[in-house]
Amino acid sequence: MSFQSAQLTVEFQSTEFASELILEYHVGPHQQGRGIPLRLYPAVPAILRATRGTLESGETRVEDVDEIVKFTGSATARLKRPAAYQIAFYDLSVAYSLTGEVILPVLHYDADQDEIVADQPFYGGIRVTYRSNYNVLYYNPTVTYTYYADGSIGSYTQYGTAYAFYQNKAAIMDVDVTIQNKERYQEYYRIVSTIVLDADGAHEMPPNWPTDGAYPYFSSDYDLDPDNSLTEDRIHEVGFVDNIGIINNLLNRYYVSILPPYAQSGLTYHPVYHIKYAQPNVNGLDSNETQMWQQAFASVNRTELFDDLSDKYDGLTVA
Repeated sequence: MSFQSAQLTVEFQSTEFASELILEYHVGPHQQGRGIPLRLYPAVPAILRATRGTLESGETRVEDVDEIVKFTGSATARLKRPAAYQIAFYDLSVAYSLTGEVILPVLHYDADQDEIVADQPFYGGIRVTYRSNYNVLYYNPTVTYTYYADGSIGSYTQYGTAYAFYQNKAAIMDVDVTIQNKERYQEYYRIVSTIVLDADGAHEMPPNWPTDGAYPYFSSDYDLDPDNSLTEDRIHEVGFVDNIGIINNLLNRYYVSILPPYAQSGLTYHPVYHIKYAQPNVNGLDSNETQMWQQAFASVNRTELFDDLSDKYDGLTVA
């Protein structure tokens, strides 16, 4: 025995909003650089709030859903996504009454209540396909920057809770970003400056290095010998990209002390900053994971990223 397949299209006629509001992280295409993308189901003109940072509405998108809806002794069941349309029911093999008899329930979708309704309670399930619209929202945390006299930059990031309100209903979501999950994040870039190491220690790189080891405004006692020294990258910031192409550069800035001869000299100085871009690390990954990371790296807008970083790191160049 099997259910009859049927196509059901629903037009919303009710003026009362019966759906639930849902907030969750968005995975998929979005507007790069606007913030952390979230999804709001259904696509309604909700009032948006955030306890810290900002939350704003973006574009509207459509999700095609294919799910198994289970009935567990009731005559109604909710779909995973609210405000469904273009609904189709498909065959499943069996359904049981509350006494264990094999039955053939009749199902329909009630748009006013936003649920599937059977003509009798039963145990079982049915495959349902449908479409659901959602709004892409963009959240940005509160970031406080501190610029130190020695040229280093500190930051303090505060994430908050996102709220969506519509017709006396609300969806709530705590927003956070962590780079501790190595399966979700890979290094995308790092900001560095070059220092010089010799027998006397570490030094800021002379402006005409390695052609000339002299420092303007300092005596020749501070000159460095290019033939008896080596250089090393000093890290100012590391930016990570997640597996959907979102850059996280809020939690990985480093306190960097200015080195001799500029340290405590009273002169205004900042090093020459360079950005170094990484490539996807696909070692040990299968083809699907490899493609996912390649797409994530490719989806980052490098021009916008570079412009944003140039506002913090004066004179930034690509290494």
